[in-house]
Amino acid sequence: MKQLLQKCREKINSACKQIKRFCSELISKIKAFKAKDVKDSRLKRAWRSWLRPVSLCAVSLIIVIITVSIFAGGISGFFFEAADPHDDSPILLTINSGASMARVASQLKELGLIKSTWGIKLLADFTNRSSKVKAGEYILDKTMSAEEILDLITQPKPMSRTVTITLYEGDTIEDFAAALVERGVLASDEEFLNMARTGEGLDIEDYYFLEELLARKDVKYMLEGFLFPDTYEFYVESSAKSVIEKLLNRFSNIYKPEYTLQAEKLGMSMNEIISLAAIIEKEGRTDDFASISAVLHNRLKKNMELQSDVTVQYVLGVNRLVLTQDELSVDSPYNLYKNKGLTPGPICAPGRKAIEAALYPDEDILNGGYLYFTLTDPATGVIHYSKTLEEHNRVVAQYRELWEKYDSEHGS
Repeated sequence: MKQLLQKCREKINSACKQIKRFCSELISKIKAFKAKDVKDSRLKRAWRSWLRPVSLCAVSLIIVIITVSIFAGGISGFFFEAADPHDDSPILLTINSGASMARVASQLKELGLIKSTWGIKLLADFTNRSSKVKAGEYILDKTMSAEEILDLITQPKPMSRTVTITLYEGDTIEDFAAALVERGVLASDEEFLNMARTGEGLDIEDYYFLEELLARKDVKYMLEGFLFPDTYEFYVESSAKSVIEKLLNRFSNIYKPEYTLQAEKLGMSMNEIISLAAIIEKEGRTDDFASISAVLHNRLKKNMELQSDVTVQYVLGVNRLVLTQDELSVDSPYNLYKNKGLTPGPICAPGRKAIEAALYPDEDILNGGYLYFTLTDPATGVIHYSKTLEEHNRVVAQYRELWEKYDSEHGS
């Protein structure tokens, strides 16, 4: 893009110099003309009819070109930037054999993929790619700039090979990475995990919540919980950055302004809401989310440890219902048996329903003073809610044997 703007400026400057030279000569001739004692009425009529208007037009043209030159940088924002930086819905573009750049530009405009047909045609002309458009089918989206689209449709072969993949609620960053590599979306997980761990390489200005996330401490993955679980379509061997940006864009679209307002009413930040939602996601079934949320809110209000096994499972990388005392005592800021409040960051990717449960806990459980919940039979997934520790311990003792049996068959 910078190269294009530089070429634009060079051509504008060259045109300005030529017009200035022409105007200088014209003005000299006009002065000489006016200095003469002109008696010929035909010459006077010539001055009134065309010499004077021509000189005025030349001056006006200079003003226009100078104005264009000044705003050459600004026009790139409208003509070349993404049509919608937050809408990554896949859109199919079919380019027929022999289609001109003008025809393709019209298609792109009709599909809402570009803001201006003029912009992408100008870009194609200045980069000598107007005749290099390749026929084929392309999966594009509105987050792509005009330059990115042009790169794609002028390559030797259309990049139409895509993969549809579902990233699941309750999965972690590492689960996402493994799935993306397995399906061929990523060549390896290294860059993806590094970017998810640090957030480096992402533009904070593109995501209003990134600044808050990057300011946290003791977080395993900066982007854990904020790469939204959903079904996506990716190109085979996509870049880690493009994949992460697509997932962040989806989260940005899902987390509505009313969520922010409700979080403020609860006195909680976005990170706290998503961290709570992640625990809710891992602790029970969808039907129980709001009730589990209410218990956790009640414990937070009383400044009690949440004592959530799923946070310890995240630290240890295990998936068992029964944890030993040594495991429950592991030293980690994520261990909510040893630390009050919430985890430093989310422990998984919560879905929309878990996020809404964190924001809108069940009123009956909330007002009923319930402080405990526990799984009963793993085969049914039914949750029991208790107000007292004594009742809670009785239920735990009643079902512990079933948990141990479940672990022997399904645990890891």
